[in-house]
Amino acid sequence: MSRVFNLIIIAGLIVCGIVMASETPHLGKLILEGDRIDTLRIDAVFTQKHVEPILESMLNAYQDSGFYYVSLSPAGAIGEGDTIDLHVHVQRGPVVTISGIGIDGLKKTRPELIRRYIRLSVGDTLFADRINRSADRLRDLSFASLDRPPDVVPDPGYRTATVRYALSEKRQLIIDGAAGYVPDDDGYLIWYMNLQARNFLGGGRQVSLLADQREKYKTVFDVRYAQPVFWMGIGEIGGNVHTRDYRNDFYEFGVGISYQLELSSRMRITASLAWKNVEPADDALRSYASYEAGVGVRIGGIDATRSTRTAYLVDWRISYLGRIYRGGDTVSVARSAYNDTKNEVRLEYSQRLIPGLTGFVGGTFRDVKSSEAPLPISELFMFGGPGSLRGYRSDQFAARRVVLGTFEWRVFVSEIDYIYPFVDGVHYEWDRDADGTVSKESEYRWGYGAGIRLASASRALRIEFAWNEDAGFDQPRLLITLSNRF
Repeated sequence: MSRVFNLIIIAGLIVCGIVMASETPHLGKLILEGDRIDTLRIDAVFTQKHVEPILESMLNAYQDSGFYYVSLSPAGAIGEGDTIDLHVHVQRGPVVTISGIGIDGLKKTRPELIRRYIRLSVGDTLFADRINRSADRLRDLSFASLDRPPDVVPDPGYRTATVRYALSEKRQLIIDGAAGYVPDDDGYLIWYMNLQARNFLGGGRQVSLLADQREKYKTVFDVRYAQPVFWMGIGEIGGNVHTRDYRNDFYEFGVGISYQLELSSRMRITASLAWKNVEPADDALRSYASYEAGVGVRIGGIDATRSTRTAYLVDWRISYLGRIYRGGDTVSVARSAYNDTKNEVRLEYSQRLIPGLTGFVGGTFRDVKSSEAPLPISELFMFGGPGSLRGYRSDQFAARRVVLGTFEWRVFVSEIDYIYPFVDGVHYEWDRDADGTVSKESEYRWGYGAGIRLASASRALRIEFAWNEDAGFDQPRLLITLSNRF
């Protein structure tokens, strides 16, 4: 970039000597000489703001072709009226190849793992865009961060160069915990605890254990493991074992496996397989096993910081399921297999409205299509509470089709700390079975409240007060979430 600045300053002095009377000179043409002979019609105001991107694009074009070191030198200028034609001498160096890749700052992480993400090798031609892409991949790592842009250190003769990456490892152990108070039924606490170890044994592996007491009689346990793989590019394979103990409704045990492939720094696709066994609490209902296969795509991501102007997220998943029931009469057994299709779409968008104020809007659509009606409650979408419809109990509602929406006004008090009033709303549909006749029912609900998020490099605290449309102002639902990294 400094070469561009120098060129503009020198060229500006030349122009000033030729057209002293012009206050707003225009750059008409760039006349290239030397290693490239060409004439480019520009027609732009001759200021650093307008000319710098033009010259920078010329440099990038050479660097993306393997000529990493290029000199652009002003050779003269011709003025006519307020229009300037600038002569530029182009001198390119030799094609540069990579002689070494240096990785600094690692203590626990194996350097070989980082090199798999960089995807550069000794002997490769040095392309600027490939270096930029490697830096983007390192910035997305969950267990390490890139401290600064990669350094390109030329060897004598400028035909080879070493690329050096400076990284710092993120804290390995994360403890997320939350507690909430529900004023109903004489009042009681809900809570969850999530323990995560990332970069386990220095190989980028992730292990997590979640215990979630969502209600008095609703408990979830989930154990997950994931590690990087490079079968078809940068990817990740993972598996999980989970239980749901909804004492008044059902007990569920399940396992799953998934594979995620990175197509670009902003796009990932996922494939998954899962199996679960469900035991209803009602003895009149039959237990069953469920099989699921799904694919999904995720584009973009939301970075909740004061300096972020615009961000978006698109997350879509479709799953195909079948159930096999056990027990019951002969007729029921013959009809025990069903084919379901589940669609889940999540959209999020944030936009800085004015400095210090960002608007966030999110929407989620979930739908299951099945030949069975009504569906078992364990196959429905459950919502309510933090993450779906604040102001209500966790998983208070179950529905076959759900449209959730939320809006937050994020008032930043620092780069990452903010206060946020919010409004959540939902429209949902379910099947009502009245004496063997199934009908479709629907309803709207909404909640509102306010919260505050305070964070540092190793800790984050979130406090929310939420109400639903029927709750009195003296009966808010309080949620406190604390995250700590070690």
